Amino acid sequence: MVSGGFLCGQGVKKRGIVWGVLTGLMYGVVMIVLGMCINPDFAPGSKTALILFISLCGGGLGGVLGINF
Repeated sequence: MVSGGFLCGQGVKKRGIVWGVLTGLMYGVVMIVLGMCINPDFAPGSKTALILFISLCGGGLGGVLGINF
């Protein structure tokens, strides 16, 4: 996830954290939707929120690093 935010941050050169978080959000949502499609008994809970939070943080970190390096 950090790599997606990093590449996004390098591409835009401004507001890396915003673009990185958006990249993380897209990744998290895609993973949750795939989980729902693969497992019909999927029920969002605390683990789902944790996955989304980690992907947002990872994307934001990658976006900040992409701007600075």
